[in-house]
Amino acid sequence: PLRQRTLEHLAVLQIHLRVGQNLDEDERKLAMNLTPVYEQWREETLQQGRQEGIQLGLQQGERALVLRLLARRVGTMPAEVIAQVEALSLPELETLGEALLEFSTLEEVRAWLQLHPSL
Repeated sequence: PLRQRTLEHLAVLQIHLRVGQNLDEDERKLAMNLTPVYEQWREETLQQGRQEGIQLGLQQGERALVLRLLARRVGTMPAEVIAQVEALSLPELETLGEALLEFSTLEEVRAWLQLHPSL
């Protein structure tokens, strides 16, 4: 928390420097000395955001694929079953994706979902 707040304040100083705001000499020196720390934090934050975006994209794609395959295997599914599938984590979706190859009825899908109570 302290590091986060400090880096946020540094970001504000950087913005002031870039837009030509008047900073006194001490503020300017502080900003220049902390710039490498800020740049590292910024890059780490961007990387974390990219990773989260990739993970979310993978999960959404896996979810869409599993739902399409389930619909082809067992037909139209009720909203509550779809909601349960949509709530699964990526590893759970991957496991369901393999298991659904053996399903032929909606009841088998429901039984699988009941055996995975992490929902």
